[in-house]
Amino acid sequence: MNALYLIPALLLLFACAKSPTVILDIPEQVIYAQTAFHNSTDPLTIELNTINVYENVSGLHVDYAQGISLPPKIVHSGMYQLTGSISFSGGNSGKYRYNLFVNGLEEHACGAMRTTTSTSLGSMSLNCLVYLETGDTVNMRVKDTTNPVQDVNIFTLTFNMVLI
Repeated sequence: MNALYLIPALLLLFACAKSPTVILDIPEQVIYAQTAFHNSTDPLTIELNTINVYENVSGLHVDYAQGISLPPKIVHSGMYQLTGSISFSGGNSGKYRYNLFVNGLEEHACGAMRTTTSTSLGSMSLNCLVYLETGDTVNMRVKDTTNPVQDVNIFTLTFNMVLI
């Protein structure tokens, strides 16, 4: 961006402010984490024992992490962009929901749902903003909303967190 465009904006900022001091709270480094699972021949199987009850997705490995302890536990409070994708199949036809949980509570605006058949491979993605506090724990969970006892086979799953 050309610096000449910034000059009028900065002048307006200083003219409107009671104090011309601008303080930006920017971390010295970018805070991020990525956990994942990928195995097309030996999927990660999550036992779904009760209809409409979430089960924790465990067995993920850490690809990258800076400023976040893993399993995801927040070290720096702030607004986070959370993205994720999952490729899976179920034992029977079913409707599956993949969702983010913070401190054991469902983040309703940060999930996805998909119907699959027993022979199809389904995929879902999520993208949301969530304010997280220092000490919060974050994890992904999955459930089947239509069948009482069924497993889900996860072939790929990626979950990313970035402090914005």
